[in-house]
Order: sequence, then structure tokens, then C-alpha cells
Amino acid sequence: MMTFEVFQKIVQQETKEYLPPVYHDAEYNIFTAHMHHNGMPYTALAVRRKDRKPTELVNLDTCYEALKFGDSLESVLELIAETVRILEEDDDD
Repeated sequence: MMTFEVFQKIVQQETKEYLPPVYHDAEYNIFTAHMHHNGMPYTALAVRRKDRKPTELVNLDTCYEALKFGDSLESVLELIAETVRILEEDDDD
């Protein structure tokens, strides 16, 4: 089983491969955030395309749990990429 640290590095390096080309030069930042409703910390991914504000945060803790419970790395990366696209679309509204 891959460690959470390795998972984070893969997410930071490989998520762009599952996104349209406009995301390939984006910044992919991973850091500790806190949930709004209870203040609990979690590991978050924020994607920032040039000349745009960062997306809302993707919770990598829950993504890693999916991997631990048997989802493939590819399906988890696809889910992260889809979440990034949806969050950015919501910000455009």
C-alpha cells in the first residue's frame, strides 16, 4: 500500500494529466486546511490556473481513503480532476 506522502506527491504531479490542457501550467498546492463546520484539519489540494483564483479545496484525506478501500489510483485521480473542474465551474457562476 502506498503511503499518504507518496499519494500526495503523485496527486501533485499527475492530476494535470487528467485535466484539459489549460490546467497543465497551473499550480498544484497541497497543505493542511480546516473544515468550516468543525475546525478539524485535513490535507487539501488547491489548483490555481494563471490569472485565476485558486479552486475550492479538494479533500485528499477522503481520496486516500478511497484508494485504501480498493479504488484504483487512476479512478481516484480522475475523481480529483473532475472535482477540480466542477469547483472551477461553480466559481465562474
